[in-house]
Amino acid sequence: LVGAVSAVPQPTQTFCATFTEALTINGTLSSQQYEKVCMDVDSLRWRQDTLSDPADVNSPLAATAIQADNNTVYYLNYAADGVSVESCVRQAGSTGATDMPFSMMTIDNGATTLGEADVDGMASLNYVSYRPERYPFPAEEMHWYVSKVDGMLVQLLSDCVQYTNDNTTVQHGMRDFYNGGWDHDAALDESLYAPPAGVVCTESEDAALDLGELWAGHAGFGAAGP
Repeated sequence: LVGAVSAVPQPTQTFCATFTEALTINGTLSSQQYEKVCMDVDSLRWRQDTLSDPADVNSPLAATAIQADNNTVYYLNYAADGVSVESCVRQAGSTGATDMPFSMMTIDNGATTLGEADVDGMASLNYVSYRPERYPFPAEEMHWYVSKVDGMLVQLLSDCVQYTNDNTTVQHGMRDFYNGGWDHDAALDESLYAPPAGVVCTESEDAALDLGELWAGHAGFGAAGP
């Protein structure tokens, strides 16, 4: 039912995917980039792989950040081949289930349904939440498109719609998760959440990092609820 209030689902927060972030302004594509992410909510571990050219999904890896299960974050930098590790540092840090990247899968409490929608050729249910202005973000119309895959609830796509300049500018910040090789079982591979064997990591002399800084570039895509 359009506008129906129902129990807000929790899409699975355990998967690997190369997701696409696309920003359109008044219907014109402004930017598009790719990022490789794995997350396992049960162990609160995640991995963020940054490409050397975020606009080219086939470009080599430039860096990896890993949240291990011992409240340690590893930062790896790669040589130009995207395979050889040039440096690795470790630092204290921890992530909760309500933090990024897990919060990308969280639908706002009170979201309503707008009926079915086709996403990447799959039927999904469109949930929407209207978020008031919260500095520095304008008011947002946040959409989450959820489908059932192999018995699991999966967020296929999210769309953060912002209206500015007296509604003359309409911006869509979209994340397409499912179309980038979404894989639940791959995220259960424990080797993903540790540096490669033989890599020596040094202790960082910096204070514990606010892990939100790693995801700061995702502002404007509706990372988490108000």
